[in-house]
Amino acid sequence: MSDTETEGLKEISFEQFEGEVWDKSKADLSVWKDSFEKFCNNNPKVELSVAVLEALYGHDIPDILPVNLHLFPESPGYQGEPGHAFDKVDETPEYAKLRGRFQGIVSWVREIRQNKTEERKNEYTLSAVNMMLHEGQHQYLQRSKVRGYFHEVEELPEVIAIKEKIKQHQEGYIGSTKELITSYIDSYTKAILASDISPKSKANHSFSFDFSVHEADVKDLATAVVKADVRKYEGKGPHAIIRNGWQKLLGRLPKGHETINAETAEASLSKKLNKHSVYTIGRSLDKVLIEEYLRDGKTVDQDFILQVWRMVDTYIEDKPE
Repeated sequence: MSDTETEGLKEISFEQFEGEVWDKSKADLSVWKDSFEKFCNNNPKVELSVAVLEALYGHDIPDILPVNLHLFPESPGYQGEPGHAFDKVDETPEYAKLRGRFQGIVSWVREIRQNKTEERKNEYTLSAVNMMLHEGQHQYLQRSKVRGYFHEVEELPEVIAIKEKIKQHQEGYIGSTKELITSYIDSYTKAILASDISPKSKANHSFSFDFSVHEADVKDLATAVVKADVRKYEGKGPHAIIRNGWQKLLGRLPKGHETINAETAEASLSKKLNKHSVYTIGRSLDKVLIEEYLRDGKTVDQDFILQVWRMVDTYIEDKPE
């Protein structure tokens, strides 16, 4: 390809970018929507998972939980951000015009080609649905009282010392108390979803996911993420991962929005998933504490959160490398 042709590939408007994003997304998102619906419809394990979450937090998830699907380009994983949170914290113009657009959860799911076998596709379906419940914890169940508990425990000298131990084994982002507890609990619901046991309990009310794929949402949010990364996030975190992914998949981004260091976003994700991040550690801990709270009818409190951090401390001591 000549220099002129190569330069031509780099010149792309956001209107063209959005068209190419939709062309790359629509078939995959349609397949995932169908797969998620088949997994969730009349699945008692989903109802039991919701019942467990509601019991642990003492609140109900809405009867219908909307999930707006988007493609997570060039990644084998799942991402819950950027999403609903920008309604509260993001002031970039591109997000401001989307304020209030998305109800429920925004879920970024991998390309279908990342599934080498039907078994891999089924495994990912289960994991992605569980991560949607993870986001449901944040959005609907972790209300002001629980968020206060997170802050109080995170400020304890004992917990600060534990986080310092983690920093000895991992660079960059470690994770918050909120993500530690959410990941600890989501490992329990994932075990339920993956089990061969026929659940006898279910949510105290009807529950279902409402999966959707909308062309305008996919286009507008892709543009918002790319512009917000350039203007505010500066190549770090989930915005950078998605912007970098679109550049890899499409071969170009609109002028002034190209990724400068393609390794930055991947390194950010790698550190987030490091074995010593709170996400990974939380999902590795013994679930006996959850079972104790469910058995005794107790909800997440300061003692629950502190006990989880103490389990983290033991985990680090036992597995220092």
